[in-house]
Amino acid sequence: MTTETVVVAVTAADGERAGSVADAAVTVAADPNATVEVVTVFDVEAYQNRCELLGCHADRRLGPDEVAARVTAVRAVVDELERAATDHHLDVEVRGLLGTDRESAVTALVEDVGADHLVAVERRRCRDRRRWWSRTRPQFGAVECPVTFVGKGGDSTTGASSRTHATERTPLLWTVRGG
Repeated sequence: MTTETVVVAVTAADGERAGSVADAAVTVAADPNATVEVVTVFDVEAYQNRCELLGCHADRRLGPDEVAARVTAVRAVVDELERAATDHHLDVEVRGLLGTDRESAVTALVEDVGADHLVAVERRRCRDRRRWWSRTRPQFGAVECPVTFVGKGGDSTTGASSRTHATERTPLLWTVRGG
């Protein structure tokens, strides 16, 4: 039987969406066999330098106070999802990624989407198969899954996610089980 996995990836810019992110996770994880994974991105250096990666103007970089405020707001997402896990008996993993590696798969994910602010809701029914991104990013492996990204620019869809590889390459800040 295929287990459905819902992944909610939240950057420091999207902490103010705590309620809607939690609601989205609960909605798409209605299946009792579902696992909800939340990847909260606290990579401040990569966040500060995302404009260099995305070709933005340097004057759009955030100051330390603004970054700190948004990181605090992202923690509210974690709290909301922990409460949702208890209320809805979901199996929830919260993974916080903290680091300064600009080549991390999480940074690559933001670059691929082309969004400064990203909330990614991933609804996966994946085959047990991996492939390499030979043309664009050969150093990252990816599970072949449909991924829907919901960000400031609207919805877009891509064919694969580097998020699975990212959790293997970066430190684990929390693992929270609910339900």
